[in-house]
Amino acid sequence: MAVIRLSNEPIIVTSFDDTMDERQVIDLYMQSIKMAKAIDGPVYRVIDLREAPESAKWIVSAVGEMARGLSGAAVVPNLAIVFVGDVVQSEYQSFDTLEAALEYARAQVAEPAR
Repeated sequence: MAVIRLSNEPIIVTSFDDTMDERQVIDLYMQSIKMAKAIDGPVYRVIDLREAPESAKWIVSAVGEMARGLSGAAVVPNLAIVFVGDVVQSEYQSFDTLEAALEYARAQVAEPAR
């Protein structure tokens, strides 16, 4: 489990695994919010669930709830969520590989500059 910001890019990658509990998920979420608030313009949070196949459903639900501010979490309006892994949620963009998710996020970030 980790939260990293890609160098010189408005992209934050958060990785989860099946050993995590609710408190750890919230902590990683809040770390990513802190990083996102330090970035001007659109920010993409890539949530990697490839190592959390058993927990993916409740993590997606928890992240979605926090993103909507239903858990009292900080809401960052310029933050978009992209998932990596087996995620069946129509409201979120998801990819099978981290590389594909990063390619998508980079394209979205570059689009306003065109």
